[in-house]
Amino acid sequence: MELYGHPISQARKTTLTEQVYDILLTEIQRGRWRIGERLPSIAELAEQGGLTRAPVAGAFEMLRQAGYIEQKSRRGSFLIATSPLGQKPTWTVGVVAHLHMPATGEMEPISQNHIYLMHLIVQEAARRNSFVETHYLVNEAACEKLDGKDGPFGGRVQGVISLHPFPRPPLHDVRPGCVPLVFLGTERNRSVPSVAGNSWYGGYRLTMSAVELGHRQVILCSNPAPISYGQSQFIEGHREAMTEKGLEVNELAIRDSQTTAWGDLTGLRDYLVRYKDATCILAGSHELASDLLQVAKLAGIDIPGHVSLACIGAAVRLGGRRVSGITFRSEEAVKRAFDMLEELIRTGEVHCHRQMLNPLFRPGETLAPPRDAQDRKGILVEEKQTG
Repeated sequence: MELYGHPISQARKTTLTEQVYDILLTEIQRGRWRIGERLPSIAELAEQGGLTRAPVAGAFEMLRQAGYIEQKSRRGSFLIATSPLGQKPTWTVGVVAHLHMPATGEMEPISQNHIYLMHLIVQEAARRNSFVETHYLVNEAACEKLDGKDGPFGGRVQGVISLHPFPRPPLHDVRPGCVPLVFLGTERNRSVPSVAGNSWYGGYRLTMSAVELGHRQVILCSNPAPISYGQSQFIEGHREAMTEKGLEVNELAIRDSQTTAWGDLTGLRDYLVRYKDATCILAGSHELASDLLQVAKLAGIDIPGHVSLACIGAAVRLGGRRVSGITFRSEEAVKRAFDMLEELIRTGEVHCHRQMLNPLFRPGETLAPPRDAQDRKGILVEEKQTG
């Protein structure tokens, strides 16, 4: 699904209505329609985006309530303002997200996290009376020109927030002929200045939470390889916590998990069989935790009765259950990114290369003290027969 070149997908934290609203608002701000001009009908936009009428109708109502459009009976919806209450925007921020385009040329969905961050950016921009212009990066070679006045934004923005990490030498001043650029959500050492969650402390904090409940056989189920820099830091934090408590780090469990492809439920079942002595599994993402819950249910494994489960990126319900884990305050990260960008616009100087947000532990229904070894005997899935 896509609308005016913007990808749309089913997302955990951002509804289809919110995504359509964000797209229409950014298109209004870019000048697609003039004041007094009639917007396409709900039916037309729904067909164009491959959507039902409901999310488009909901987005129109949000635009009406915000004062952007006026709906006239039997005549349609007309643009009456390009900014809240008709105020002149103070500046425009460019937002960069990475978009994978396979050989077929068809647009693939961007990550759910990027969809959510883009929604928060639109909201924060509105609070600051700013416009948003979005660019979807397809070619990595174009990264160097993202902040250039001859780049994809063509001098229409005063600053850029990039959700996509790429190498960039540390700078003390904004580059000549460029606008300020801030990375959001990436911990890469060479992507600065940036605002991101501290994944190392996330791995440390989550492991400590399990150990403090009495778990000693804690394993980490990593995202499949190749892993991101943030995932590697999450693993390092886990290792530090286990070592600090005098517990053995199961390195084989980490390596094995990285060879299991996304969505490979059979591979995850084999993983649970192989490491059946573990009393707690720490998943590298909520997507992975969701798959583990599904496999456990099919195999008759009770979570947390038989084995506990926690993940990074919690505060969500998976399979009707709230997963225990750690999460980062995305709203705070977006706010800090805007603050950093506004300071760069004002001063032209980089005073801080990296702001790291510590995670929050969110209790759920999947992490509990371990059962006695005798109580756990025989409750996990049977070993696969060989030969």
